[in-house]
Amino acid sequence: MSPDVLLIRLMDLDHWTIAFWRGVLTTIGMLAIVSILARIQRTSLRTLFVSVGLIGLLVGVLSGINNLLFIVSVTHTHAANTLVILTATPLFAAVFSRIFLKDRVPPETWVASVVALVAIAFVFSGSLSTSGSLGDLAALSAAILLATNLTIIRQQRGRLMVPALVGSGAVTALAVAPLADMSAMTGSEAPLLVVNGLVVVPLALALLMVAPRYISAPDTALIYLLETVLGPFWVWVALGEAPPTTTVIGGSVLIVTLALRHWYQNSYRHLATEGASP
Repeated sequence: MSPDVLLIRLMDLDHWTIAFWRGVLTTIGMLAIVSILARIQRTSLRTLFVSVGLIGLLVGVLSGINNLLFIVSVTHTHAANTLVILTATPLFAAVFSRIFLKDRVPPETWVASVVALVAIAFVFSGSLSTSGSLGDLAALSAAILLATNLTIIRQQRGRLMVPALVGSGAVTALAVAPLADMSAMTGSEAPLLVVNGLVVVPLALALLMVAPRYISAPDTALIYLLETVLGPFWVWVALGEAPPTTTVIGGSVLIVTLALRHWYQNSYRHLATEGASP
C-alpha cells in the first residue's frame, strides 16, 4: 500500500476527483480479483458475493468511507501526518477485539494505547494552527474505521471477505460523483489514476482482507504499519517533502512503542512456552 500516498500527491487533481476515479477503478480491480478467486475455487461470482452476507455489505461500506477519509487526509495535511496517525490502528483494533470479540488485551497494550494517544496529540499540535487539522482528523477517523473493519473480518474469519470490497469502491465513487471532474481520465494524471486505482489499491486491500483470517486484527494492523515507514520515504524521495518535526518525533515515539510492545509479547510467550516444557 505504501506507493498510494505518493501516487495521490503526484496527481494535480482535487480530492473529490481522485476519490471518484480511485473508487471506480478499485471496483473494477476488485471485481477482477474476485473473478480470479472464483475460478481458483471453481465456484460462481454470485456464490462468492452471497457468501459475505450483510456483514460483507457493512465491511464494504466502511471500507468505502475509509478510502474517502484517507484521500481527504492526504490532500489536507502532510503525508507523514496521515501515516503516523494511522499507526494507531493496531491499538484501536486491540481495544475493539477486547470489547467485541472478548479477546484478552494484555497490560502492555493498554500502556501502549496511552503512549499512542499522547504521540498522536503531539502530531496534531503541529498543524492545529493550519488547515492540516482537517487532514489529521480525517486520518484519525480512518484509523478507527480500519480497526473496526479488521475486527469484523477477524470475527467472520470463516468467510472470505474480499468480495465485500467490490462495493467499497462503488460507495466512494457514488458519494463524491457530483463533486468530481469526469474528464480527469483524459488528462496527464490518467496513468497515475490507473496504476493506483486498478493495481496498487485493489491488491493491497484484498491482501488486507485475507490476513485477519490467519492472524489477529491487532497483528494484521501492526504489519500494516510498514506503510508508515515506506510511505513518507517515497514522498520525500520523489517530492522532497520533509515531514514536520512534530510528526517525526510523534511518529518515532509511536513506532518504538508498538515495536517494544510486540517484542515484549513475543518474549513473554517464549518464556511461558519454556516454563511449560517438561
